[in-house]
Order: sequence, then structure tokens, then C-alpha cells
Amino acid sequence: MGSPGGQSGEHWHGQLFFEVNGERINFEQSKYEELDEKFHFASDGDQYKWHNEQDTVTLQYALNTLPDIEYQHEGQAHIITFRGTTYQSSDSDTSITTMRGETSIDPWIYTLRDGDVITVRIDTDATTKNETSTM
Repeated sequence: MGSPGGQSGEHWHGQLFFEVNGERINFEQSKYEELDEKFHFASDGDQYKWHNEQDTVTLQYALNTLPDIEYQHEGQAHIITFRGTTYQSSDSDTSITTMRGETSIDPWIYTLRDGDVITVRIDTDATTKNETSTM
């Protein structure tokens, strides 16, 4: 899954905002909690707060631990499948942006750090009814 697997020996936290056409996922839903030993969300009152346990992980690894989300890349294209819909950065009507604060990052190689605020944003020219506020 693209994790470097180095031991950090720490329990780190940060925030992850995942948006599709302006709608954010609420990661405090039970289906997102405690799914992976290294990276997970917990029911602690902050719907965007992630936890990283002992092993460092890439953002790509973290995204792929979550139900409904699959991240991959082919060449220079970033590909995210969310709830059965695939978005490709190489499509002219699709934009995939991944940021740490104000800095663009590559999920394939970026290793999460304590305190990171990460935003993954997918924007398309056309939205569909099943991409509304049911996130």
C-alpha cells in the first residue's frame, strides 16, 4: 500500500479533510473508526482528526485504509475512486488537489507527520446526485 513502514515510536495526530465537489466526508462515522493499526479515526469529537500509531505511513497508505476511498497513480495521473466513482487528474474536467497546509504534496510519497493538516479535494465540471451531502 505504499507505506515506508519506518518506526516512529509515537502516537501522532493531525486532520484530514476529504472533499468531493465541495462536500466533506465526516470521518467520525463508525465505518471509518479503528480500521487499521497504523492509521485510523476514532470517535473523539473531532470528525477530521486522524491517529497514527508507531509506524510512519504515506498519505496514499492512509487513504487506502478507508472504506469508500481508493488512491492510486499511473504515470503523472492521480486516480481516486470514491464510492464507486473514479476520478482521474488526467481528465480535462477533473481536478485533484492534495495539500499539506498551503503546500502541494504527492500522496504516493508524502509521509504523514504529527500535526499535519491535509486536504484532498476533487472537483469536477459536472456533479451527480449521488455526490451530495450524504458523506
